Amino acid sequence: MMSLNNLRVKSSRRDPEYSVYEINNKIVRRVPTAGINILEQNELGAFPNIKKYELDGEEELFEVDRLPFIVYPYELPFSLFKDSSLFYIHLLETLLAKGVSLKDATPFNIAYLGKKHFKHFDLGSLESYQPNEGWTGYRQFLAEFYFPLLYLSKAKNIYISDLIKLFFDKQWIFKHKFNWRNYL
Repeated sequence: MMSLNNLRVKSSRRDPEYSVYEINNKIVRRVPTAGINILEQNELGAFPNIKKYELDGEEELFEVDRLPFIVYPYELPFSLFKDSSLFYIHLLETLLAKGVSLKDATPFNIAYLGKKHFKHFDLGSLESYQPNEGWTGYRQFLAEFYFPLLYLSKAKNIYISDLIKLFFDKQWIFKHKFNWRNYL
């Protein structure tokens, strides 16, 4: 029996329950029982590019699409970053209609595939929708999508180093003086 730890993709360190592995040149993701329940309740057809991966002794593996390349959010021009935030909102609306929500809202979970085509790839973000509770990813959506877009729409002569600071220093939103109309 092969050890999955040796096949783990290094970039999956932040979410150990949903680790990513490369097995036989395929990208495979571990999904714990709670995640499997969400996928099965919504009939895997709601997530067409995900299928169970058979490996001796492992029941929680799903094969996912290999992303050809990664474009980080701070590398996107303003219009594409805005499009990725709209994609995220439309994805959330679609999932809510199926009884599923997203527990976080980071642009790092969205891959830009070219020609204004985006893909959300983090199965660990899926959670059952509870209609009586607020969206757990709302604050993160504001910090990582809305406020940067608001800032960039007002800023003149912005450089890539400024964009990188926006993404890695989340405290900047508390230092920037926004117009009071934007809060409303």
